[in-house]
Amino acid sequence: MNDKKEQFTIDNGIVLHNIRNMDGGGSTHYRDFLEIIKLKGKSHYNKVLEWCAGPGFIGYALLGNKMCEHVVLMDKYQPAIESCIETAVANNLTEHVTTYVADEIGKLPETEKFDLVLGNPPHMWNRDIFLRETEQTWKQNGHNLRQENIDILERLLLDHGQYIHIEFFKNIGKYLLPNADLFISEPGNAIQMHDIIEHATHNGLLFEGGNPMPTMQGRAPNSTLLHFRSR
Repeated sequence: MNDKKEQFTIDNGIVLHNIRNMDGGGSTHYRDFLEIIKLKGKSHYNKVLEWCAGPGFIGYALLGNKMCEHVVLMDKYQPAIESCIETAVANNLTEHVTTYVADEIGKLPETEKFDLVLGNPPHMWNRDIFLRETEQTWKQNGHNLRQENIDILERLLLDHGQYIHIEFFKNIGKYLLPNADLFISEPGNAIQMHDIIEHATHNGLLFEGGNPMPTMQGRAPNSTLLHFRSR
């Protein structure tokens, strides 16, 4: 992994100004979001939030497919948001994109209101297991795991103690319009999904079901796009 700048072209032609170590999977499964939203969501949205956006694979995919009018991209990592801004400028989309550097949903301005929220958040909830599995995977692939690699992967994959998820579901409600949709990708672990659904429903969201993510079948066959809705 390195900071070499790359471009990534979404199927709709939007060119993302991506940095390789910012991709937590969005470059692959943004297609799952598009297809499942078309099947389970609404045909068009006004303002969409992509939570844990990275360089904005999913949000820009919706915008380029004319499934929404405006995208808000939020991430805690400032270089990711800088890439989102570069993409908006390069594709003449600045009037349709807003960005925030924030590590918690509750830090967004309360004037923001969304009818769709998308998220591909970190999904490993235990740091020790994360480190052990990461080291095993890298050894199996014949790579030396350096601290800089751990730092990148931890930022992309680790939500120790479920803190990011708990804070999200605690605070997202005040940003939702009535009958808003939320689509959140998760790895398919039954215990984790039970906890996520419990966090969501405890905070007033309705659980609409889970949907398999076909593009992840080779790497994480149980990956699921969870669908929630506000009241």
